[in-house]
Amino acid sequence: KVKPTAPDLFEPVATVIKKNATAGILLVRVTPEQQLFYGVFSDSTTQALTVADTVYPITMNTTDVANGFSRGSTTSQIIAANAGLYNFQFSLQIRSSTSAQRSVFIWPRVNGNNVANSAAEVTIKSNTDVIVASWNFVISLTAGQYFELVAAADGTGITLASSASQSTPYVRPAIPSIILRSEEHT
Repeated sequence: KVKPTAPDLFEPVATVIKKNATAGILLVRVTPEQQLFYGVFSDSTTQALTVADTVYPITMNTTDVANGFSRGSTTSQIIAANAGLYNFQFSLQIRSSTSAQRSVFIWPRVNGNNVANSAAEVTIKSNTDVIVASWNFVISLTAGQYFELVAAADGTGITLASSASQSTPYVRPAIPSIILRSEEHT
């Protein structure tokens, strides 16, 4: 009588089609739910794009929750244990420490290869500016392939910034430099 909570799944097995005070009829139809694969990964460190026009894999030092995904020995790599069509969603907190305008380019790779037609550009205008870049990619992976997010800037002074939790002047949680979520696309 208790509905399961995530990551356990609710599995209906019957529907009441007729009932009265003493009897009833159930329509039993067991249709097993497909196993859902997902993962949430983040990084609590600030990652610097120290050299202009250089591609940097974005690392994740924490697996927040995962089923069917894992971080590789290179922690920028998120490995799919099972073949499927997956939706990868991310948010990056980008900070500038220079007064010059900078362009930051972000795109995904699969097994180290750039995904065609996938790059995007964000512009950070001046010193101390902070922007959050956030979007998603729907990508087909085979078992054992890895997804990786990379970034490059056209100049120096750009970081993927993290911040520790705060207790004053009010309580707020930490800000990871990246949060990456992967889920099976249904």
